[in-house]
Amino acid sequence: MAGTIVTFDAAGGQREPRIATYWSAREVAKRALADPLRCSPRQAAENLWALLADSVDLRMESDRPIGAMLSGGIDSPTVAALMSRNRDREVWTFSIGFEEADEAPFARKIAEHLRTRHEEQYITATDALEIIPRMPALYDEPFADSSQIPTYFVSQLARRDVAVVLTGDGGDELFGGYNRYRLPPELEGGTDRDRLSMRNRIDFYLAGVSHWLNPGELVPNTIEPPTLVCDANQWIRADDPRDEMMFMDVMTYLPDDLLVKVDRASMSVGLEARAPFLDPRLLEYTWRLPFDLKVKGEVRKWILRQVLHRHVPPALVDRPKQGFCVPLDMWLRNGLRDWAESLLNETRLRREGLLDARIVRDEWARYLAGGSRWKYRVWAVLMFQAWLETIDEPVTHSRVA
Repeated sequence: MAGTIVTFDAAGGQREPRIATYWSAREVAKRALADPLRCSPRQAAENLWALLADSVDLRMESDRPIGAMLSGGIDSPTVAALMSRNRDREVWTFSIGFEEADEAPFARKIAEHLRTRHEEQYITATDALEIIPRMPALYDEPFADSSQIPTYFVSQLARRDVAVVLTGDGGDELFGGYNRYRLPPELEGGTDRDRLSMRNRIDFYLAGVSHWLNPGELVPNTIEPPTLVCDANQWIRADDPRDEMMFMDVMTYLPDDLLVKVDRASMSVGLEARAPFLDPRLLEYTWRLPFDLKVKGEVRKWILRQVLHRHVPPALVDRPKQGFCVPLDMWLRNGLRDWAESLLNETRLRREGLLDARIVRDEWARYLAGGSRWKYRVWAVLMFQAWLETIDEPVTHSRVA
């Protein structure tokens, strides 16, 4: 598990391996929340700048050329800005763009302001179709975060010039960047424990992170196994439910999705990716911050923006969050449609017997009829079906059972 060391006795005197915890996100978060920061917003931002600058400097130690994955958002531009403040070393930046959903021009303007050596690449549906069949083997499991596609391409682009890149991973989880941190009225006022049950918080969180709220319907004769998210004992208790959700993201979504996505894509081309936001000192510090320094009204990552604005004009970066947008709708309805149809063929689904063919076909029909909100459900099924094709021995429902 993360934060642990396993020790084996080579001599055989100790039959069982010993597991020791050297760092616990849970314990750090509990201590930090019990000792909230008491200083002015200006001082809090100054402290954050110093911690981030030092974290970036530490991760720039390399005897090879170094760069940064750059988007037009907040997180990676902050990292790139802190890298670029030292003019004695050239910094490369790399971005991916799509004609259908293009954030590359924003990243380019940031790179121009920072005076980095910038490279960008535009990806088409044809490019995507060439790499998608390789995704299941590259990830070694069914992995359905569609931003895996641009992550692979930006890693490939960066590896032509550098051996190490810094990323902005962790910024959303530490500074309140996701839409799911907007609470409904019934969950506001987190100190009233009699009125707000933990079950409500868990259900709200699950709705925000799940593509299929009831996956047991999709996979016949099964139930979803228990997970860390569903166990109320695994959640920390905070005055603000949004701090609790961010903690659960750090424990699950960050290591099981984002870091897997970047690590396997980058290492597939021999590129090392480092994440300055995940410095343990930063995690502890951000958990001590009051939530209203992370999100002020409709402004997310408020305190992180104060750091970035020291280096980049607000006009270049203060825009609605886009994430690593992939034009999945356009691709699935056009260039990737034949590929998708072959994987979602009803006869094939019934022969395999793993997924409910009727439900899959209904979801695909809803999507093609204009239901864009179904695209991530469909993508999850497609990546599972694509993974099945990489298995040497056919998988059937009877084998799984």
